[in-house]
Amino acid sequence: MDRATLRKMGGLGLFGIELPESVGGLGQTCLTAGLVMEALCGEDLNIGYITITASLLGQMMCQFGGPDAMAPWIKGMLAGELLPAIALTEPAAVRTRPISNFAPGGTATPTRWTAKRLPSAWRRKPTLRSFSRAPDRPRRGRAASALSWCR
Repeated sequence: MDRATLRKMGGLGLFGIELPESVGGLGQTCLTAGLVMEALCGEDLNIGYITITASLLGQMMCQFGGPDAMAPWIKGMLAGELLPAIALTEPAAVRTRPISNFAPGGTATPTRWTAKRLPSAWRRKPTLRSFSRAPDRPRRGRAASALSWCR
């Protein structure tokens, strides 16, 4: 993903369209966000992936995260500066039903992950094997962070 393009899209307000204005979104409906994403995907499907990932993570951060802790991440995603990722694939889990014909990856339904709070971090078990845009090299089109689901 070209970072200059992502920053320009962020400046145009194309990420997090349905997020509240209080966090930098446009406060529009999910339907409006979907229509914008569909229009963007007509040119490049990959851009749609970034748009939907920013929306999904932004919604979860707004609902479940502390405002002060989440603000820099949401602001960075909406500006097109921070590339988000979703850590959902758990190869050892048994899928109970397919997500769709087009989604061969993971699903949150059968996850066996657990998370234990340590003094300065969280420890997940079992270890995740792979996920989209792994956050190890942000300057090379990789994510700056990832949200993972645990029980």
